Amino acid sequence: MKTYDPIELEIFKNAFVSISEEMGAVLGRTALSPNIKERKDYSCAVFNRRGETLAQGSHIPVHLGAMPLSVRAAVRALAFEPGDVVILNDPYHGGTHLPDITCIEPVFVGKKLSFFAANRAHHSDVGGMTPGSMPLATEIFQEGMILPPLKLIRRGSLDEDVLRLILANVRTPEERRGDLLAQLAACEKGRQRILESVEKYGLGKVLGYSSLIQDYTEKFLRKTLKDIPDGIYAFEDYLDDDGISDDPVRIRVAVRIRGGKAVVDFRGSSPQVKGGVNANDAVTCCRPLRLPLADRGRHSIQHGTPEADRDHRPAGPCRQRPAPGCNGGRERRDVAAHRRCPPRSPGQGHPGQDPGGQPGDHEQHRDRRLRPGQRQDVRLL
Repeated sequence: MKTYDPIELEIFKNAFVSISEEMGAVLGRTALSPNIKERKDYSCAVFNRRGETLAQGSHIPVHLGAMPLSVRAAVRALAFEPGDVVILNDPYHGGTHLPDITCIEPVFVGKKLSFFAANRAHHSDVGGMTPGSMPLATEIFQEGMILPPLKLIRRGSLDEDVLRLILANVRTPEERRGDLLAQLAACEKGRQRILESVEKYGLGKVLGYSSLIQDYTEKFLRKTLKDIPDGIYAFEDYLDDDGISDDPVRIRVAVRIRGGKAVVDFRGSSPQVKGGVNANDAVTCCRPLRLPLADRGRHSIQHGTPEADRDHRPAGPCRQRPAPGCNGGRERRDVAAHRRCPPRSPGQGHPGQDPGGQPGDHEQHRDRRLRPGQRQDVRLL
């Protein structure tokens, strides 16, 4: 679209967000487990036909940041047909940890694949060596069953064989069945709402504004990065241990800001460890992306965001299947990127901003802001 109405752009942005929020309401209300219904450990989003994010609900950032990789993995692995629904939890296909199961439904307008509705929810058990599927494991196979992209619904019909296989490998099969059906219902609601928008405005207009939303997000992030002075913002932090040995696990990150571009470099972090604190590509990449926008009010983080970022990943801990290592609870890069990621916390880059972090971190680290080029070693005891 060469010309557009900025008021309509805002309308379409909120329309896509409202679809994601309604999907979340359906999932939360119809799920059986307290993990999803009460703790609300789930996320919903809408994607274009290439698996790029268009809108997301106000849900869990690590789900939302990693989910596009799952959608694209499903697109690469399978041929979608009308009525199909795909599920997966494989951390090496965009998943986070094994209890997080992603559900993806294509949206066809006529015979044209145009969008995807997807959600991710934390199931309270997916098998493995201990109840809850978050054990002190030393390899991913001990954590539970690994689901590559596979069709749970084919052309509108539930594949009972696939469902029976899943339920035979969990400790709470009835609860798992209910939660999976809730995820299917949420995706179907997203599909219905997208088709209603297409019917109301026309496919061309909906596609045009979905692309403009992505462009807007990229411009917003680039402007945010330009407000940060050029320099290297470096930080180190430690996990006490990996749950298997007593050795601390180092997370090192250096963010290089230059000319409105950011390079997030994790080189120098500890190599892959035995315990369940390793982070895969999806988790490693998604954390730095959301933080530059975290203090700028509510803005959708769409696929336009990653186009403005680059990251260097070390060869050991977060490449594609370096070994059948334990993936666990994603803590590895969360510490560096979520707790105190430099793009959010350089005091000179954002005067008056708090140094970031999780609840409880602010008091301990209030005055530990970094200067360009400065390194600071902090070991949490």
